[in-house]
Parts: sequence; structure tokens; C-alpha cells
Amino acid sequence: MKLSIPIICIGLSLFAIPGGYLHCLPEWDAVVSNQEMAPAAAREYKFQLFLDSNNAASAQTEEHGPILLRLSELEELKGNYSRAYEYYEEYRSSAGQLPAEALRQEIGLMRHLQKEDFVRFRLFTLAIRQDLSPSLMSLVLQENLRLSAQYSDWKNLLIFVEMAEQRNALPSGQLSRIRNLAEQGRDFRYRSPKLAKTLSLFLPGAGQLYAGDPLDAANALLINAAVIGASVYAVYSGNIVDTIFGWGPLVLRFYDGNLLNAGLAVEKYNQTSQKAISALILKELDASSSGD
Repeated sequence: MKLSIPIICIGLSLFAIPGGYLHCLPEWDAVVSNQEMAPAAAREYKFQLFLDSNNAASAQTEEHGPILLRLSELEELKGNYSRAYEYYEEYRSSAGQLPAEALRQEIGLMRHLQKEDFVRFRLFTLAIRQDLSPSLMSLVLQENLRLSAQYSDWKNLLIFVEMAEQRNALPSGQLSRIRNLAEQGRDFRYRSPKLAKTLSLFLPGAGQLYAGDPLDAANALLINAAVIGASVYAVYSGNIVDTIFGWGPLVLRFYDGNLLNAGLAVEKYNQTSQKAISALILKELDASSSGD
């Protein structure tokens, strides 16, 4: 009986930890900011201890928001980005006006999320806000540019370039270089297949050769040469029926086989070029971020 009283007291004390006690735990801030300062299990235990002891009451205290933000930071350190954003969303729903550092943390999290449509929408809603500081708006627009470049979305990328120019959010020289690259990507996407198909229409294999695939070009030339040879022989032999059937495949080869093969080859080449342009824009943005 004597032993049970201290045990009960200790147990009750655990459930009565005040909200501010968490910040008195050893190396609290260091633990969150540097995952090498303490084992992950110890960090998680501190968080779980606090949540278990303040589960119902914490929602009514001023500590609730910061705790959710710290939980988000913890999950981010562990690489659980979706879970980290869930904590952040709960924090955002109860925080009202978000401080700049919280928004910076959110943008950092969104880099790791694989939910493209969600991230696009959230970044766009941040970009059209009027109450962000110049530095934060610059960060938001950079992330929008980064995401658009990553998916070779030249239309939206150019829109964000224009927004950045209007708000002086990024250096004009950098925006000019990004605009030029985006326009190259946009124009190349629409012009190169047309050019390749036009070449293939007049010269079998030219489209494949333009697309950088000499083997396909040679195959196209050989096939068309065989068809032409058969047709010429049919004309020479006076066989009108064979002549019609000989030229028929040749016409189909121009308008179907050749164009289709050329289109596929150019599309592959086009995708490679799009990725190269995207990489140049991302490199431009990374250089700007490291310079800041």
C-alpha cells in the first residue's frame, strides 16, 4: 500500500504536465532543428508524452498551434512529408494569420509532396495574395516557376514570370533568361513535329533523321525504295493493276507509316529537349536560391 501511493502520484504528475513544460525539456529546440542531436525515439517519446497528457486540454491553449508546428517539423526530419503536411494543415486551420516562417516551412514541405495538382493549387493561391512580404513572395513565385519547369508547363511558367516582373519579385536578368528558355521550350514543342512531318512528306526518312534516329531513317528509305521499285517495275511491265497497288502503299507510307514513325521519333526527341530546357531553368532558380 505504501509503494502504491508514490506510483500513483508519479502517474498523475505525468498527466498534469503543463503546456509550457515541453519547452523545458533538455535540448528541445536543438532536437527539432537538428535530428542528429538526439535519437528519433527520444524525440518521438517527448512529443507523445506531451500529447497523451494534454490531448483534450491542449486544443484550448495557446500551446496547441506551436506543438502542431513542431510535430510537422519532426515528421519532416523523419522524411514523412505527407504526415508532416497533415500536421501543418491542422496548424494552419487554427492559426489564423500565418507567420512568415510557417509559410516558409510549408513551401519547403511542398517540394517533397508528390500531389502535383494539390501543390500547384496551393502555390498559386499563395502567389495571388497581396499581404506577403517581398522576400516571401519571391520564394512563392520561385516555387511556382520551379514546379512549372519541372513538368515543362511553359504556359503557366510564362504567367508566373509575368507576375514576378509585375511585383519585382525576382531580378529582371534572371526573369529574362527564364522567359527565353520557356519560350524556346514552348515553340520547340509545337514546331518540331510539324517540321519533321513536312520533311517526311517530301523525303522518306528525313523526319527520322531530323529526330536524331539514323537507323529508323535508313529503314524508311529502304522500305520506300522497295515500294518505288515495285511500282516502277509494274509500270514497265504494263500491269496497271500492279501499278495502282504499287503506288498505293507508297502513298500510305508517306501519309501513314512514315509520318507516324517520324512523329514518334520526334516526340521522343522533343521530350528529351523539353527536359533539357527544364533542367536549365531549374539550374537558374537553384543558382538564385544559393545566391540569396
